[in-house]
Amino acid sequence: MAPTLHGIHAILYALFDDTERLDRAAMRRQTELCLEAGVHGMAALGLATEVAKLSEAERRSVIDWVAEDTDGRVPLGITISGASVAEQIALLRAAEAVGASWVILQPPMVGSYAAAEYIRFFGRVADAAAFRSPSRMRPPTWAAASPPTSSANSPASTRTSVF
Repeated sequence: MAPTLHGIHAILYALFDDTERLDRAAMRRQTELCLEAGVHGMAALGLATEVAKLSEAERRSVIDWVAEDTDGRVPLGITISGASVAEQIALLRAAEAVGASWVILQPPMVGSYAAAEYIRFFGRVADAAAFRSPSRMRPPTWAAASPPTSSANSPASTRTSVF
């Protein structure tokens, strides 16, 4: 069963120190403050702020840190972005590895394509996921990019949802 997403989900910032490196202490404090405020979930690698601007190593650090700091106390979402299916699958695997509850698939930041091409692109990424969700493809809103599952009892059931 897919996680029930309700309430307030904080979208965390990638915070940097004076040397322009990710600031581990500031990132941890940000997560702690959100948890203390009572958020119902968190998400990392927001589209407007950093998912396309950070290096792959920085993205993975943010994913690892937020997962470590939330420690399963609230659902965790990760924004997945990349110029290719392979790049998005690699980031998806990192999100799966830390137990993300859901992911947001973003279109590549290069080119402009017809809706059918985006559906194929997202379908290939979602097909590679080790998890499945009951979400259905909703092209008008791009709200979900996960194909329906064949069995609710499949071993790759719905621990993580793809939106």
